[in-house]
Amino acid sequence: MKMPRPRILPTISAWLVFALATASLAAAGPQEETAADGAQQEASAEPTTEEIIGEYLELVKDKKKSTEVQVALEKLGRIYAQSMEQREQIQLQLDRKQGDTGELKRQLRDGDRLRTELAAEVWKAFRFRTRDNAGNKKIWAKAVWVLGGMPEHGSKYLWQGFEDKRFSKDSKAQADCIRQIGRTKDYEQFEQLLNLLKHHDNQVIAAAAQAFQNYSAAPGKIRQECTKRLVKQLESFDNEARGGGSSSAGRRLGATKGPMIRALKVLTGESYDDSLAWTRFWNKNKSNRKLWKD
Repeated sequence: MKMPRPRILPTISAWLVFALATASLAAAGPQEETAADGAQQEASAEPTTEEIIGEYLELVKDKKKSTEVQVALEKLGRIYAQSMEQREQIQLQLDRKQGDTGELKRQLRDGDRLRTELAAEVWKAFRFRTRDNAGNKKIWAKAVWVLGGMPEHGSKYLWQGFEDKRFSKDSKAQADCIRQIGRTKDYEQFEQLLNLLKHHDNQVIAAAAQAFQNYSAAPGKIRQECTKRLVKQLESFDNEARGGGSSSAGRRLGATKGPMIRALKVLTGESYDDSLAWTRFWNKNKSNRKLWKD
């Protein structure tokens, strides 16, 4: 059964202009009403989110368009960010018991549906653009960046991008997806990111470490587990490189040591620059409740 399309909210900028104009009318004198009417007309002239999405879909289906699609993707990202700001304002009103509770909760539900749809629309840049060419690569890269700015919904699609067969031999594209998963600050992804520290590709390992550089505000237990795994992995890479084994061990340490140490500094607030110092730190502080509190 075909599901009904969720009601689309107008752009936040249009909503703000309309709200300001309405407030102005309430207090305006006869001479000021004309200016307020003009503001309302300007609000009504703003394209709705549905119109912006429609324009994007037309562009992404036109295989000759590339730059225009990238610009349209940025617009979707801005609408998502504006919706997140609006959610914070509505939640603040609810916390303060201001306004119509039922109406405010309805607006929260509408906003969540909108953000869910926006992320799905961004993913269509991968669905409709399948050929591996320069123009499409720029579109994919822009879509990955936009999804990284969608904290509630981006990770799902970024993992799909990472696992997409188009990128199975493209380490840079895979690493970009992983870095953007970190940028979403969706802390529930930490286990999957930690698993990538044992990946066969150095760029992916480094990207996983870079993802944790966004975890300064993660819950204490997550920071603790991430610190433990990073310290142990750094120690392992360092030992293998110093053991006089294959040259690949040295290359792996060179590619991953910096990102892993920077991640550890973010997670702990400490500042050490070698594997041994971090191992000592962990052994001393792994049960430090003050350090790992939320």
